[in-house]
Order: sequence, then structure tokens, then C-alpha cells
Amino acid sequence: MAEQVPQVQVVRSPNFQDIYSNQTYIALSGFDATVTFSRLVNFAGNNVIEELSSIRLSPQALKVLAETLTNATAAWEAEFGHIETKEIPVNTVELMRKGVQAAKAGIKSLRAAHEESLKKS
Repeated sequence: MAEQVPQVQVVRSPNFQDIYSNQTYIALSGFDATVTFSRLVNFAGNNVIEELSSIRLSPQALKVLAETLTNATAAWEAEFGHIETKEIPVNTVELMRKGVQAAKAGIKSLRAAHEESLKKS
């Protein structure tokens, strides 16, 4: 017998905001990811990145979001055509790599401390 999926009601929070973003970046830790939405604006003749909102996600929610975005992008391109993008600057990719390495080091340190505390008890 097929498993029944419970019905879910969607309710919009009174704090809901509709934000336009043309820039995002992701900060990673061993426990979560923070996606910051911002936009590039020209302020008094200078290009400025205005940060608008950050969303913290569990690693599981981050993976589901990535899959959802990949599927949505494929559906959009199937309907409207290829989306042209600029290459991600190398320093952005390098910063993300360093963030992942720091998160791994932090997790190893926490595990070692936990194991040490277990030995003492």
C-alpha cells in the first residue's frame, strides 16, 4: 500500500518580504550555510553591494535548495532558452573553498574535544 503524504497548509508570515536580488554569496560552517542576498547598485557614482537579507540553512536544506534551483533553472531554460551568465570570479570560488576547509577543521577540533571528554568520564 502506498504511503499517504499528509496535507500541508501554506501560511504567509506577516513578516514576509519580497526582495529583488542580483547578487548572492554563501558562507559555510560545519553546521550550516548562510545565503546572503544582495544587489549591486550605483550609489553616488560608485558601485555598491547592498546586503538585503541572509537565510541560514542546515546542510540538508542547502542540498534540497540546490536541487530545487537546478530543476527550476532547467525548466526555465526548456521554456525560454539558455540563460547567459558571467563566470564566477576565481577569488569568490577560492573564498568558498577556504570556508569549507575552515569548517572541516572546526568539526575535527570539536570531535577531538568530544572524544577527549568521553575518555575523561
